[in-house]
Amino acid sequence: MQVSSHLATKDFLDIFQNVRENDHIKALQILKRTYPITTLLFQETNPDPLKYYLYKKGLIRSPETRLPGYRYFKRARKKARCIAPEFY
Repeated sequence: MQVSSHLATKDFLDIFQNVRENDHIKALQILKRTYPITTLLFQETNPDPLKYYLYKKGLIRSPETRLPGYRYFKRARKKARCIAPEFY
């Protein structure tokens, strides 16, 4: 979840606040919204999906990674567009 919080910071803050206020139903609704990106980021053993999203959000200058991760970049980008397009 920590990696996902870089992309959906407000959602994770809202989850925390709702749990703190004992509104677990609302927290779960928000968590379900973040599920696609969370699962995507943990499907790969490299940082490509995360770097792609950070790049698309303008938080880093380049999505490129060094070898051997670079060869996975196209696959990670394609997955990112399909699974969670709302995050960029």
